[in-house]
Amino acid sequence: MKIKTCIIITLTISLLFFNILQAKTWTSISPQNGSKLITTLKVKDKPLSYWRLDKSTPTLVKITGPTKLKIVTRAVLPEKKNSVTYSILVERDGNKKYKLSRSTKLTKSTTNPQKTSERIGESRSIEFKVPSGEHTYAIFIPKSEKNIVYGRFLVQNGKKEEVNYIDFKPVGALDKVSIVVKEQEYLYHRAQSGRPVELEVIGPTRIKSIVRLEFDHTMRGDKTFRIQVKENDNIIQTIPFTGKISATATYKEKTDKLLSRGYTFYIDVPAGKHRYKIDTPDPGISVLLRFYLPHKSLGNELEKEKTGRANLLIKKAFTSG
Repeated sequence: MKIKTCIIITLTISLLFFNILQAKTWTSISPQNGSKLITTLKVKDKPLSYWRLDKSTPTLVKITGPTKLKIVTRAVLPEKKNSVTYSILVERDGNKKYKLSRSTKLTKSTTNPQKTSERIGESRSIEFKVPSGEHTYAIFIPKSEKNIVYGRFLVQNGKKEEVNYIDFKPVGALDKVSIVVKEQEYLYHRAQSGRPVELEVIGPTRIKSIVRLEFDHTMRGDKTFRIQVKENDNIIQTIPFTGKISATATYKEKTDKLLSRGYTFYIDVPAGKHRYKIDTPDPGISVLLRFYLPHKSLGNELEKEKTGRANLLIKKAFTSG
């Protein structure tokens, strides 16, 4: 009996280990043209990026196969309705078309911090096998659809893509603050409501951003706060956080303030030149920000620099003599 028990236990552990090895990870991806449609939904207190699907302008997702694409959707339920059926349309490379209907019911674990009155439904997902080569998926909703529908997009990878980041310095900020985390010094930039940190960037790219709330002596316990990203006074995204005091981060210079843990958010930058203003819409607090640019996007900035020098030479040529 003991021998049989050992065999069964060993087999169970082996199968579990095999399943772990076989498990695939899903990595969230951003659409090529969806930066202005981005919405941050709070799912079980975790902020996740969703994009509002449109009836006339499809949301475009470019993927290189073979892999799998997962589309996660959530509908906004009308007042006094606790369930609803909605539809989305998906096209691959402009020819293969799918019309998908989903039923959902109201959930209390998901909210839209920007529109607290919205009644969000449970998530529904569909997976597509992506064949070899480059493909473009267009996702939108039928013209007859009456419900607001949000979409989130994930690609299946054997492992999460490694991104090499470099420091990305803003062009304008209230002031600079040096902090120390585990004996490593980092330079952050302070922002307050109406006094933003400003970034100039050439897209397409995705800026990785880290924010820390500054606690003063009037703050007690955890503190909720928001970060807001604007371009030309248009709000691109508003992201909620719950600040908890860090056990490892301290100011380099002596101060009576304390730092929160670092929280990561991303700014999806479409093609072209953009200038963003990042601050908090919450008065009476200050936050520290630090930014990183994918190393592969450095070519965008170098091209901008070369173009600027070329324009300067042309200007000089026409104005001299």
